[in-house]
Amino acid sequence: MKDKIMITRISVIMLLFCIVGKSNAQEGIDWSKVYADKYYFSYKYLDKLVILKARKDSMISFWINGVKDTMKFDRYHINSFECGDSYVGIYIDCDENYELYIDTRTGIYDGNDFQNEPNVEPNTFGGSPFYDCTNFKKNIYWDELEELQVLKLNNSAYYLDKIGCSDCAIEILEELLKVRPNRTVAYLNLGDAYWNKGEKEKAKESYKQYILLLKKDGKQNKIPDTLNEKLGTDTVNAILSSPTESTLEQSTESTKPKVMKGRILNCYYTNLKGDKIEKVYAGQSVYFIVTSVGMIGKTINLDFSDEDIVYEFAGKELENQMIKNFPVVADKMTLKLKALRKVSKDINNE
Repeated sequence: MKDKIMITRISVIMLLFCIVGKSNAQEGIDWSKVYADKYYFSYKYLDKLVILKARKDSMISFWINGVKDTMKFDRYHINSFECGDSYVGIYIDCDENYELYIDTRTGIYDGNDFQNEPNVEPNTFGGSPFYDCTNFKKNIYWDELEELQVLKLNNSAYYLDKIGCSDCAIEILEELLKVRPNRTVAYLNLGDAYWNKGEKEKAKESYKQYILLLKKDGKQNKIPDTLNEKLGTDTVNAILSSPTESTLEQSTESTKPKVMKGRILNCYYTNLKGDKIEKVYAGQSVYFIVTSVGMIGKTINLDFSDEDIVYEFAGKELENQMIKNFPVVADKMTLKLKALRKVSKDINNE
């Protein structure tokens, strides 16, 4: 009797999958673009960090909090799967941007009966979009990220690098650091991803910035032993001994915004496509480019008080129209700004 009940329940699942598959054919979706040995990640709504790999054989694999799931799925439709051991069903929806949405049939099973370790349980996915690692930057509103989402993106990049998707990890972290340039651990993860990819010089630059930020916060004792091994103890000590703030005279070159400290070569704005622009308008998001020489490891203050726009940086409106003690990590740096509104000025009655 128990076996008959179980067979009946499985049949119900398969019937529902078929119904959904037919009722939502998702016309226009080229599933060969999905099942192309691609990784997908998510950072919204999830309690757990889930990475999905859609393989060329039209099958799927999951990593949950960095651990590969043990379940083996059988495919019953181009976008529906069932695990014969745990009876967890997976249905994948794909929108026109090739973002994936995953349903685990919470209406049939609540997941409490299936405790594989680690286990894909219903509600693990929470209706969150999964982003294609090869094409995600334009689909994320980087300057509107909440702090918890920043944390999850950083951690997703960490796990992606660990499972061999270093390119995606690098792209996530580079975009993240444009809007959160003082997020210390992101530089460590970026350095690791570059190191694992074999780009050692870029890795060293990221590690250097990580060490400098730890020094600035008085946390030199938190430097991991792996950095002493990769960079050498002498190099790490040299970075720690370097000055963190410039005492050079201000450049006489006229730039706007004014650069209060350090030898800056040029400052200018571009749109998000990288095209240089002369005017910034309220409501516009732009990149502010700073080029310098001999400044890496030092800090500068950026003064926007001469501008007629109030800016937001790293999710916060600038205080007194300034970015203070900004660390110089490269000869060319890109800061993402959002123009909130025009500056309100008093009317001159003279």
